[in-house]
Amino acid sequence: MTKNYSDITEQLVNKTQEELIEEILQLRNKLEETENNYKNVGKAFDVEKDKLKNIFEAIQDGIYIVNWEYDIEYVNPVLVKQFGPYQGRKCYSYFHN
Repeated sequence: MTKNYSDITEQLVNKTQEELIEEILQLRNKLEETENNYKNVGKAFDVEKDKLKNIFEAIQDGIYIVNWEYDIEYVNPVLVKQFGPYQGRKCYSYFHN
């Protein structure tokens, strides 16, 4: 069951100042915990991304990544050496110019 505006207002009015302060502190702590988790996930993502990039750059075969609109997102050094810079190009233009 959803609460309407007047129910929420009545609950707030009935809470003591100490209860409200405690609730704010709990919410602040939860926000801080969530922000820290977000930062940790971001760091872990960056580590894994760097590992993958290092693998792609060490492979002696050509590797490229494109998005749904055929924009090239990544080309490893083997293909850059063969076809040149890729930034801002569509895959079909890059490989079949």
